[in-house]
Amino acid sequence: MDVHMNEYIYKQCNNITNYFIGWGMCIYFVEKVKKEELPDYYDVISHPMWLRKIKLKLDNKEYKTLQSYIDDMNLIWKNAIKYNGDADASTVGLMARIAEYRFNQKVNKISATPQERYLKKVIKIVNAINENSKRFEIEIEDRKS
Repeated sequence: MDVHMNEYIYKQCNNITNYFIGWGMCIYFVEKVKKEELPDYYDVISHPMWLRKIKLKLDNKEYKTLQSYIDDMNLIWKNAIKYNGDADASTVGLMARIAEYRFNQKVNKISATPQERYLKKVIKIVNAINENSKRFEIEIEDRKS
């Protein structure tokens, strides 16, 4: 996704980031890890990232592409799993996997323009109508036989 950022994309990224800042599942990912709380964290994690830093970068329009925003968000989950272990080894790893899954759902819905967003919705509706029409045709054929 090497899409250049515009105001519409920035707004969507801000909404996504604010969602994660307020979501209880992300409680450990909102603020910078304090060295006094986890003394070895910065020995293990060479590129730390947290949600408030991403929010600040969004507010300052530091992201040039959507991919750079996505990379920073994914770095949060990657770091959490690297330090704490994966979903089967730790609660924080599980939280990171759940947040990563939810993030991917949300980021895949980002549109470059309001028109593109509208078009995506129309296509989704048309596809649903086509699918229902196929089922209806099959049902009619089954009743004929």
